[in-house]
Amino acid sequence: MEQAARIGRLLLNKLETLKRFPIVGDVRGTGLILGVEFVADQASKRPFPPSAGVTRRIVEAALAAGVMVVPGMGGMIDGVAGDHIQISPPYIFTEANVAQLVAALETAIQTVMRDVPVR
Repeated sequence: MEQAARIGRLLLNKLETLKRFPIVGDVRGTGLILGVEFVADQASKRPFPPSAGVTRRIVEAALAAGVMVVPGMGGMIDGVAGDHIQISPPYIFTEANVAQLVAALETAIQTVMRDVPVR
């Protein structure tokens, strides 16, 4: 359990670096259950329209980059709009796995940013 707690803190810290991308609105979580929210406007946290399919695109791009993340249920903002993913790795996750996951998410985010309008 100590290892899982340590890796969870490391993962949260590394995921926080994703906020440098304008479509990342928030990173939150505890232990090994974390989430990343995606927004059209980082300052106002305005969500993408559901038709943009950002969650689906992120999940597909992450899988293409070698990691599996859980798509969040749509509509977390108002019952219709809102994009996010859940990250819940196993307790045996290592520092090398954290680096692989974050690198894959960076690639996925950059891929999606080429196709969706960002303010």
